[in-house]
Amino acid sequence: MNGLKTLRGRLLALGFVALAGLLAAGGFGLLQLYRLDRGVGDDLARLQRTVAIGLDVQNASIDFKTQVQEWKNILIRGNDVEQFQRYSKSFGKHAQDVSSRLQDIAGRLQAEGSPRVAEVKALAAAHAAMHERYVTALKDFDAADPESGKKVDRAVKGIDRSATEAMTALTRLIEQDVKALGDDTRARTSALYRTGLITLSIAIAVLSLLLIVGIVLTLRRLTTSLSSLQGALGQARARMDLTVRAPDSRGDELSAAGASINALFAELQSTLKSMRDNAQQVASHSSSLHGSVDTLADAVAQQNDSTSSMAAAAEQLAVSVAHVSESAGHARDVSRSSLERADFGGNVIETTASSMRDAAVGRTGGRWWHGRTEPPGGTDRRDRRHHQGHRRPDQSAGAQCRNRGGTRRRTGPRFRGGGRRGAQTGRAHDRSDQTDRQRGRQRAVGD
Repeated sequence: MNGLKTLRGRLLALGFVALAGLLAAGGFGLLQLYRLDRGVGDDLARLQRTVAIGLDVQNASIDFKTQVQEWKNILIRGNDVEQFQRYSKSFGKHAQDVSSRLQDIAGRLQAEGSPRVAEVKALAAAHAAMHERYVTALKDFDAADPESGKKVDRAVKGIDRSATEAMTALTRLIEQDVKALGDDTRARTSALYRTGLITLSIAIAVLSLLLIVGIVLTLRRLTTSLSSLQGALGQARARMDLTVRAPDSRGDELSAAGASINALFAELQSTLKSMRDNAQQVASHSSSLHGSVDTLADAVAQQNDSTSSMAAAAEQLAVSVAHVSESAGHARDVSRSSLERADFGGNVIETTASSMRDAAVGRTGGRWWHGRTEPPGGTDRRDRRHHQGHRRPDQSAGAQCRNRGGTRRRTGPRFRGGGRRGAQTGRAHDRSDQTDRQRGRQRAVGD
């Protein structure tokens, strides 16, 4: 019974009932057709046998009439020996045919259970008695006497009437039996047809009623379940209420669907609750974060003000540094110029002192050496070293160091050492002098 609660069970039950009804109706129809065919076949076979018996009765009647006619031919034409023999032979043959046919008809009627067996047997006995009297009377026939036929005919006159009437009555009765059997066959066939038709109609009506009732009940249950489910979903949608629950207690497929929807609503409700809790937590953290952001914004604003002040101070410092740098450059140029002049003055003084010493020792002749060629008359090694340590007034400090190239050192804070190191130091000072002169010219052009 629990299986009939589901739509699948109900549909299967309806299908089973419909199939069983169809099978029952079909089986009954086939049974009725079988009975009808069998009944009609049996009736037709019986009717055919009865008709055959009737035909044999008619043939027996014809043979009987032929026998009587041959008897008359014997009486009329029996004076001729040849004719007498021919008609006598035909008379005996037809008598035997009638007797055999009646015996066969009696046996077949008895097999069919017909009530006409007694009439046939009485007819056969009457025919045998008639034939015996005909044979006995024929013994008195004299072929030489022309009046002999009339005498014999008067002796047996009217003895065939009862047999003829019985033969005619039997033929009529057999015809009646054939007609009755045909009517009975028709009635039985009609009865079988009506019974089958009525039974099939009742079966079809009952089956249709069961199907209609089952379909109506199934549709009603389906409509009720769908309406309940649709109402629950519509209410949940209209109110946005996830607490609404669909009916799930009917035990059918729609109840299972309602249970699934209820489970879905419960999951959604739980999810929304979790989302609401998370939203509250997020709102709380957002408030805290908003306060932190405000604090950070204030700090950033203060930092921006401090940065602006520092930028202004840095800008002023950059301007001051620029002025200091410019003043330092000018001071460096003045210092380099003073240094060069001091070096030149020192060289002049030293050259003058050397000349004065040379004059004092009485060296004459030759041209005065200015640092490029050796003085005439030769000098000693010491004097050469003394002169090599000086430069011309137009010679730079680097050139002086390169000319020096030896181990003698010049006193002073700027150059130390001699030889290769002194030459390298002199070249470095030349490059520094060239750079300072270029900067001086660029500054002069700018001024």
